[in-house]
Amino acid sequence: MQDTARVVVVGGGVVGCSVLYHLAKKGWHDVVLCERTELTAGSTWHAAGNVITYTLDETVSRLNQYGADLYARLEADTGVPSGYHQCGNLRLATHPDRLDEFRRYLGLARQTGVEARLVTPRDIKDLWPFMNVEGVLGGLYNPGDGHIAPADLTQSYAAGARKHGAKIHRNTEVTGFTETPEGWIVHYADARIMPM
Repeated sequence: MQDTARVVVVGGGVVGCSVLYHLAKKGWHDVVLCERTELTAGSTWHAAGNVITYTLDETVSRLNQYGADLYARLEADTGVPSGYHQCGNLRLATHPDRLDEFRRYLGLARQTGVEARLVTPRDIKDLWPFMNVEGVLGGLYNPGDGHIAPADLTQSYAAGARKHGAKIHRNTEVTGFTETPEGWIVHYADARIMPM
């Protein structure tokens, strides 16, 4: 393993592999990831994997939409399926205040490029024929929402990171850090990675 790096990412879950992929894709060289055991061995293997674009926060909305768009096209870049299934999401309103919230959300959705629409009880029955719409005033439908297999997504990110020049070291437990004027030294086993 190299003894210098520009960036060391610690942890080979979906977040660590995403960071590594994005850095490598942007052309950063000498970036490395250290994983204590195997990729996805931490909390990633049992994560829920919901891909939801609904939020009333503009920044989070843009991030959610970026993620959904990326998952849909990631395999084309990495050669490894991301495990994304775009099945849509239907939210129901049984109170007028909830419908008002959905209307407010539509403005934010338009502003941030998220596909969403208000649906009537009849539309809801068309989308989900088994639904009992008694007492339902309407709903919100996000066709771009879905779910993903976090372990698959991690492997896709890892493949893309490697393709763009990053290095991944499994079974490499980071044991500590030392701050120096030049940057952080990352310690593992009986060795270390120095800042570049």
